[in-house]
Amino acid sequence: MVTLAPRPPSAEASPAETAVDASRAEEAFERATALESAPGHARGVVMQAYREALAFDPTLAPALINLGNLHYASGHLPEAAALYQQALQRVPDSFEGWFNLGHTHHDEGRFAEAVRCYGRAVELGP
Repeated sequence: MVTLAPRPPSAEASPAETAVDASRAEEAFERATALESAPGHARGVVMQAYREALAFDPTLAPALINLGNLHYASGHLPEAAALYQQALQRVPDSFEGWFNLGHTHHDEGRFAEAVRCYGRAVELGP
């Protein structure tokens, strides 16, 4: 599970970011991670909580990755891959995004793509 990093202060919001409600997105994200961490919550409830965070901020990469992880765990590989790719568009240096995208490619038998993703993750990881 990916956690939120502090957001850097920005002088002005770009026009594309005007619809983003960062504080509500972060609150929804924290609720989602708490649900995911606690035993007994249905996967669908946790997924909905991440979707709520994304409704407030569609570019929230940790929510995209965690939602992708839930799809991956459910065997929905195309959905997981799409979410990881969206996260990587937002944060191209995300170790988790590249590593998890590699898993989806591997499981789909797309080994060359998996190796490329894993290689990028290794470049970024410790």
